[in-house]
Order: sequence, then structure tokens, then C-alpha cells
Amino acid sequence: MEVQVVVTQALPQDQPTQKYLLIIVMLMLIIRGMKDIMKAKLVEVQAEAKQVVLQQVMIQEFLQTFQICLLIGVGA
Repeated sequence: MEVQVVVTQALPQDQPTQKYLLIIVMLMLIIRGMKDIMKAKLVEVQAEAKQVVLQQVMIQEFLQTFQICLLIGVGA
């Protein structure tokens, strides 16, 4: 009987601890998920930035080629 009393008294104290642990674990998982989402967004933004830079380089090359064509056309 004494053992049962001790066990029943210990259980209510363990349950809130388990709840807190569960909440902490869930928060950690949410934070980890948010970090993964932020990393994915960062990679996406970096890819877009590289694409913009590539487009700018292509436009500059086109303009340089166009200038050369104009100079050749004016010179002839």
C-alpha cells in the first residue's frame, strides 16, 4: 500500500514535467523548422541575386557589342 501511495503521489508531479518537456521539444522543433525555412529563403534570395547580376552582365555585354556595331557603322 505504501508503494502505491508513493507512486500515485509521484505521478502528478511527473505529468507537468512531461508537459513542459513536450512544450520545450515542440518549441525546439518549431524553431528548427523556422531556421530551415529561413535558410531556404536565403538560398532563394541568393539565387535571385545571382540571376539579376547575370542579367546585368548580359545587358552590359549587349550594350558594348551594340556600341562597337555603332562605331563600326559610323566609321564606315
